[in-house]
Amino acid sequence: ACWGSNSSGQIGDGTQINRARATSVVGISDPRAVANGSSHTCAILQDRTAACWGSGANGRLGNGSNNSSLVPTAVLQLG
Repeated sequence: ACWGSNSSGQIGDGTQINRARATSVVGISDPRAVANGSSHTCAILQDRTAACWGSGANGRLGNGSNNSSLVPTAVLQLG
């Protein structure tokens, strides 16, 4: 769950509505770890892949583009 400012979609609930209470992230129920920046959030999932959401500026979502996402998007894996 995430909460707080959501101006860039960094809560991951598919909206840009600020949330004062914990809100479920679309498609993520039991992450191994979560980290956030000022306008994006990333999670390591149980299968050891990663997903990020929020502002995609400067490639911060790790998906090969600068596009933002209001819901988790898979991080491109090396290899």
